[in-house]
Amino acid sequence: QSFLITPPKLSSLWNNKRKKNSCSTTTTTSYLRMRMLEVEQKFQLLSLDNEETIVSRLKAMGFVEMGPPKKFTDWYFDDPATFRLSLSDHWLRYREMVNTTTTGKWELKRRRDNGSSASSSTVYEELEGHVAIETALSFLSSATEMNTNSILVDDDNTGDFEGFTIPVLPTDVPHSLLAPFCRMETTRSSWKKNGSAIQVDLDTTDTNYAVGEVEIIVESEDEIPQAKVDIQTVIDDLLLLLHKENDKATTSSTGSPPGKLEHYLQTFRPAHYQVLIDSGVLKRQS
Repeated sequence: QSFLITPPKLSSLWNNKRKKNSCSTTTTTSYLRMRMLEVEQKFQLLSLDNEETIVSRLKAMGFVEMGPPKKFTDWYFDDPATFRLSLSDHWLRYREMVNTTTTGKWELKRRRDNGSSASSSTVYEELEGHVAIETALSFLSSATEMNTNSILVDDDNTGDFEGFTIPVLPTDVPHSLLAPFCRMETTRSSWKKNGSAIQVDLDTTDTNYAVGEVEIIVESEDEIPQAKVDIQTVIDDLLLLLHKENDKATTSSTGSPPGKLEHYLQTFRPAHYQVLIDSGVLKRQS
């Protein structure tokens, strides 16, 4: 059984929301602040020793840590009947920062390149706040039906997921329409250097998976090619020493390692992962 959300209902919901939320303005300037183009490439951290080597290398390259490591929890949502968002390379999540007074934030990442480039970098458009939710729900309401018979859905409608209370959606959309399929805790250290738009993140999850990421936020698609070149340069410099010390390290010559979410799906949601492999959204790691 599949569910569709009708646009008139969504419009009514969001009109009411915008009256109550001052940050939900519809001006062009506000929309641009909620929309970003994220060019990124991952590299693998095989152990704490490797992470220490990367940190030493970052410092030698002039990168400085952006404060103490941060901890956050990501919840990923999709239509549990069809998984139409993830099967279209759309990723709706709710991110909660741990040990802070700030509220969580809704984000939608959707692929902008088709994955056919020889580069290991990916390009995602990232939307935040009400724009993220509205875009995801509008996509679900217009998407065609997809064959996902092999996906196993665990939906008991209790409001809990793996023993944790599910975040409340900012509309009255029931969990039968949007339900979590992943909850993941991450500890992240972030690094930047003066005069550079490049950010390096070193992540470790509560499932003991570690991965690094080099990222540049750009404002237009014209900036993407140069961003990919700059990212590849940093990746090559970062992993030069590590590759010499450990030939098992995943470097640019062997492609990018799985991201945190991909690793989670492969380990804990194999049916969902397999459908994403079959549809071409993810590539099986060799």
